[in-house]
Amino acid sequence: MTIARLVAAMALAGGVARADGWKVQLEAGAGGDTNVHRESGGSPTGALDAAAGGRFSASGRVAEAVRLAASALALGRGYAGADASGENVFVLAADARADFLLGDAVPGVRASYYDAFAAQSDLTSLDFRAGEAAGALALRDGDHRVEAFAGWRFYRFKPNAAFDFDGERAGVRYAFAPAGDGDAWALRAGYGINRRAYSAPAIANLCPSGAPVAPSCLVPTGRDRVDLFHDAAVEVTWTGAILASARYQLMVNDSSSFAQSLLRHRVELAATLDTWLELVVTVKLLLQWSRYPDGLLLGGDLGTFTTIEDETRNALIVHVTREIADGWMAEARYAYYASPFAPGVASYTRHVLYVGAVVTFGGP
Repeated sequence: MTIARLVAAMALAGGVARADGWKVQLEAGAGGDTNVHRESGGSPTGALDAAAGGRFSASGRVAEAVRLAASALALGRGYAGADASGENVFVLAADARADFLLGDAVPGVRASYYDAFAAQSDLTSLDFRAGEAAGALALRDGDHRVEAFAGWRFYRFKPNAAFDFDGERAGVRYAFAPAGDGDAWALRAGYGINRRAYSAPAIANLCPSGAPVAPSCLVPTGRDRVDLFHDAAVEVTWTGAILASARYQLMVNDSSSFAQSLLRHRVELAATLDTWLELVVTVKLLLQWSRYPDGLLLGGDLGTFTTIEDETRNALIVHVTREIADGWMAEARYAYYASPFAPGVASYTRHVLYVGAVVTFGGP
């Protein structure tokens, strides 16, 4: 039963629930990709592609003291041609939350799930399953809000079970958003830590000092691999004639396994503005660079693989939308992906173009 139906049923039964709103979005479109497999150098595989899917969201309250919200999506993308069809993927995701409104203190619970189904797992790093459940406590004081959370996360990397992990996750978030009309700025910051207990043993480097690292001298130990993944971020947004944001993120992974520790910086800059012909344009720049204290081991080395969390993702994205009728929107998106900070064969460039339409049912 969806959250919307649950809220409606409780309202009919006892008159104590209120549905704030629900929304369904259906979207479809087509485009092209110049480097489907994210290949480095040579003649990368390009292909036309099509995508379609839907999104659902709903929220409501029970007896004015409990706020419920949920969302879900189902999206699929397919590529034309035998050389590219192995990258076809279908994604299911959902999340739900309940907040208990106790004045300035708001305890709550959250849960989320993500599952990707790739046509050929060994071609893509996007074929994984993940989920999380957590409890949270938010404290509000005027324009300030602080939230602490703690829970459990799991991750299943379908191409290689050596990268499956489970573990505790905890953190704190702060937000400052001044109330009032007109131009305004807001600040968000947060820190989280995730202990990741892997299903594979830690790897030790027994290669001779000064010699190149080779798979033959990377040896599994009798210890389990355990990582401590730290994630800190700060973001500033401005709402005025344009909507602009700047975000910096620092990720540090301290691993008991050789060559799995890393230090990663990520910068995101974005701006959205109304232009002529009622076009809404969003431009986003993503810059990311990583440092591996032990060096970067690529796919094929013992116990290593470049997963979605390890990709050096840099991008320039331009997204244009226009309302064409009540509830109907046309969109076009161009993205240029590159990995200029990645070493050797991990470097690639990629151009992606997409044109589609979105129809929306429901409202706030």
